[in-house]
Amino acid sequence: AGPSRVLHAEDFGYLYLPPTDVAERLRRYDYKDHKVEIEARIEWPTKWIDVRIDRQSWTEEYDLAWDPDERINRSKGPHGPLRKPEKDEGALSATLRSLRAGSAESQRLEFGADWPKFVRSHASKRRLPNTKSTARSARDLGTGPAPWATFIVAVDDAAELRLHAQPSPIFQAEDVEWVFVDNRRNRAFTSISKLYSEAARSARGEWIVYLHLDVFIPAQWESQIVASLLALHDLDPNWGVIGVAGRAPRTAGVTDPPNIGHWSDPHRYHEPTVPLPAEVQILDELLMIVRADSGLAFDPDLPGFHCYGADLCLAARDKGMKNYVIDAPVVHKLFRPDGTLIETGDRTGKIAVRQTDAFRADFLRSADYVAKKWAKYLPFEGTSHRWEAT
Repeated sequence: AGPSRVLHAEDFGYLYLPPTDVAERLRRYDYKDHKVEIEARIEWPTKWIDVRIDRQSWTEEYDLAWDPDERINRSKGPHGPLRKPEKDEGALSATLRSLRAGSAESQRLEFGADWPKFVRSHASKRRLPNTKSTARSARDLGTGPAPWATFIVAVDDAAELRLHAQPSPIFQAEDVEWVFVDNRRNRAFTSISKLYSEAARSARGEWIVYLHLDVFIPAQWESQIVASLLALHDLDPNWGVIGVAGRAPRTAGVTDPPNIGHWSDPHRYHEPTVPLPAEVQILDELLMIVRADSGLAFDPDLPGFHCYGADLCLAARDKGMKNYVIDAPVVHKLFRPDGTLIETGDRTGKIAVRQTDAFRADFLRSADYVAKKWAKYLPFEGTSHRWEAT
């Protein structure tokens, strides 16, 4: 194969943007009223678009292999103008506008950058984890030039991604890799296990993190999880799957073991009830981590979008590996699509839909597959479902 080509395109004429927010109607900016500069370049599979309107500029970045419709902007900077551009804005006006910036983009960046302030200001509405810094960093893992972790996220709602995973401070880190797979209306994949298994083939990280798009990862999380990984390695260097929430193992005197972990969701705040790391049967799927060299992979034949965490954890058990919850708290389902805080579980439609017959039928299709595949390990429990012995 010959050298890769870089394709360039430029436009100094027109640009269509929402005035201040993605929910607003488009407004046309043209060269007669604004200084418009757009430059695009493609070096497969990445496409960059550099945009400038008057004194404001930003970059968009798309992975055309996983996001051919260019819905998921992977750029780590601003994803658009912080406030609508003004035709003849002087230095003083620009300063005042930055001080009173109230666009959704401004709020998104401020929220991600000052998590402790957000926790304090919303303490009366919903309890959120305070973060703590440790002396550990990804350098302590002894990794080389490759990223220490690859985060794989299935995206069916790009707006929800922009409210949760992308404002997370770790999204800005240079030593991690992000793979966003556009799966709007399940057009690309009808199985989450197949989506994950195919995306993992291109992962460059030594650890692979499977993350829900509606999970926010607070500041200092990277140092916390590195410390937890090192502690777990001392306890069990051949661990299978790890996460932040899971069902404790059965014991002779406990037939209904509790969920354990440390995370926040709209139902309640979950605190560690046992010292972490702690062994679990099955991890919750909001965040799961495997070692790239563990030999563990998702089953592409598992149908639907449920029970894949149970299947992966049981696959680890089948290889003689144990699964663990570690102390690295995250926040699940923090915002509604309009950006307002979700205070309780009954105030989000995505949780309410789980009570429908259609959801239950789709769930049982996946659950029955797991039950038949791992019948020799029945009974076993996840955080929201129990598989009984037949």
